[in-house]
Amino acid sequence: MITGKLNRLIITALCLALWLVGGKAVAETWDQVRVFAALASVPERRVPFTEERIDQMLGVPLQSRGTLHYRAPDYLAREMEQASYVIDADTLIINQRGQQRELLLDSHPALSGLATLLRALLSGNEGALQAHYQLSWQGDGEAWQLTLRPRHGELTRWINEARVSGQADRIHTLVIDEASGDQTFTHLHLEHAE
Repeated sequence: MITGKLNRLIITALCLALWLVGGKAVAETWDQVRVFAALASVPERRVPFTEERIDQMLGVPLQSRGTLHYRAPDYLAREMEQASYVIDADTLIINQRGQQRELLLDSHPALSGLATLLRALLSGNEGALQAHYQLSWQGDGEAWQLTLRPRHGELTRWINEARVSGQADRIHTLVIDEASGDQTFTHLHLEHAE
């Protein structure tokens, strides 16, 4: 009886010691599965962003700033001083210069694919991303990058590649390389997130 209790106590003590000594590194390891799970656990987020778009025709960078508002499972708003873009379920609502337009995402495959990229990423829905994009993961919790390449269809005519970088459960940047040669660099300022 005493031997059994003593063995359990020793095993428990050894497990605790191993956890304290070596488990910290395991606990801090951020892989693709853990990052997606952490993203999925955030039901709502409001994050300031800055963006630079390099337009090949204009030859000068276009800069904008605003707030990105995500609410699970499929609401995404990009609010700026002069315009807002809201994706709610299968509809894109554009408010610009006092005018409002609504587009059904199903009627615009490229917009639908981009909406899927953003919403699936923010909701941690790896399966939805894999349905439309080929994923390539690099890094760990200190710094990771997810590269997404469109798999098929209309989306390949618009987007060559998207790269998302972050740390642990935070997305820091999103870079989209368009087929036209244009690039968009979006920086999320999570230190000011709500």
